[in-house]
Amino acid sequence: MVISTTSEKLEVFDEPVFDNSVLSLHEHTYKPYGSPSYRNSDEVRIQVHFQDLILDVADSYIYIEGKFTSSDPTKTCYLANNALAFLFEAIRYEMGGEQVAVIRKPGITTALKTMVSFGESQTRSLLTSGWGLTQTKQDIFDSSSNIFSGKLPLKYLMGFAEDYTRGILNVKQELIFTIARSFKNGYVDFEFGGTIFSTKNGRSECMSCT
Repeated sequence: MVISTTSEKLEVFDEPVFDNSVLSLHEHTYKPYGSPSYRNSDEVRIQVHFQDLILDVADSYIYIEGKFTSSDPTKTCYLANNALAFLFEAIRYEMGGEQVAVIRKPGITTALKTMVSFGESQTRSLLTSGWGLTQTKQDIFDSSSNIFSGKLPLKYLMGFAEDYTRGILNVKQELIFTIARSFKNGYVDFEFGGTIFSTKNGRSECMSCT
């Protein structure tokens, strides 16, 4: 039982006490808008509509899912290491209409960063991002259904997302992806001719494998 004295009730000029602790975390999905399909060199824009939400950029990620098929199943073709990052020519992050971060050739830059600064335990955490893929080790690819899927964390792609660990509130945010001019860095083939069809957030695109 708590007993309050009269003097405590009359202390109305004390500073108010607020509970600012985080009650829960929710995952929200944002899809591209604009064209229903994309081709090489097209721009894919993803906008954060709800500005009253506190967005944690450091733990945000891009989910990619697609289908990998070939016109000649007798030939060998498999996803290359870091294949998901090689799908893009450039990635920009804008806040309030201003460009905050930009990365060009994300497949190359993330590969260099991983090889130079990541240890063995950190590279293991990137298995779902397409890092460490070989001809015999295709962690993000299901050969029975020809479906590949993975997550690209923003902190893996951009130094800004890696360094800034606070939430972002009350500002318009937008991610702009420029699809690669060619997908040849995303796969390894041996005298292979075929087509790779992939889907990003419900939008389809075609990747030529020649």
